[in-house]
Amino acid sequence: MKPKSIKTLLTLAAFSIASSLVPTTQAQGPLTPPPGVPGPVMKSLDQVEARTPLIPGSPGVAFSNGKFTINQPGSYYLVSNLICSNDGTFIHLAGSFITLDLNGFSLIGTSNSAVAISGKGQGYHVRNGYIIGGTTLVNDSFIPAGFYRGIELYDQDLPTEKGGSRVSDVTVFGVEDAAITVSGNSIVTRCYVDTAGKEGISAGIVQDCRAINTGNHAIAGSSVMNSTGRALGFGNGIRASDAVEGGTIENCNGSSVNGAGIYGVVVSNSRGKSTYSNGIECTLATGCFGQSSAGKGIVAWTVMNCVANRPPGGRAIEAIVANGCGSQGGGTNFINFKYNMP
Repeated sequence: MKPKSIKTLLTLAAFSIASSLVPTTQAQGPLTPPPGVPGPVMKSLDQVEARTPLIPGSPGVAFSNGKFTINQPGSYYLVSNLICSNDGTFIHLAGSFITLDLNGFSLIGTSNSAVAISGKGQGYHVRNGYIIGGTTLVNDSFIPAGFYRGIELYDQDLPTEKGGSRVSDVTVFGVEDAAITVSGNSIVTRCYVDTAGKEGISAGIVQDCRAINTGNHAIAGSSVMNSTGRALGFGNGIRASDAVEGGTIENCNGSSVNGAGIYGVVVSNSRGKSTYSNGIECTLATGCFGQSSAGKGIVAWTVMNCVANRPPGGRAIEAIVANGCGSQGGGTNFINFKYNMP
């Protein structure tokens, strides 16, 4: 018997391997569907996130004299822009633990005695939309129109630790008084305010926000991070003065005409500017830049790795201890103990 050729052996081997890879067909059960109508196989939207439209007649929603009251805990959402033409509170959050999703729509105020959204409980979350008043700024004076206030989730009789509310992704334009005010244990994130006759944003923690053209403090909180505030009156651009709760300001930019650009306890990696007051005023400043035309660039107990700008005739830095700092603009320094600097 002749030995098989190499070619023949390779052919047989390939055939054997291919045969082994062919799946074996086995019975998989009956193919006839069970009797009856097929049931749902996916969750409904209410099962994923139960929400109620903010319209008259919805469960938990009362409507009277052109104003809404949400009187049951739960999640509610706008289905269109809403216009407020009456005094009082346009959307009142009665009770606690209520989420209001503006759903990208706007609350438009035509009455200058109205508050867009208010509540005196706890556990609120207002998000994702616009509040539009009619207050304008003319020659540094506020001309009131539209909403008196924007969002007010605050009760002075409620203990601070029981606030626990959130406001996120909300823009407020043109209110006569304060734009966003929440309790000291609440958080405001990713919000924008333009033109408020008094405070822009007041909360416990403020993060990733911007408030400009305000008559009082642009942004005030126990801790403020990654935010910009610009005040036109005697308020501060950024303020975090509560040493018990933190008083920290990080990665911020604050400016004011008559108040300190930044006023806090511990300020880091921030820029403060003021026309007539101090650029930065705090206990400890690290890695900051302070500037003032008529006040002091930086005033602090301890200043580290900072730069201050002040025209001649004034003080750039006034501190007890300064390390690795410099001055610009011709202003002088008044420092008790200085290290690593002229």
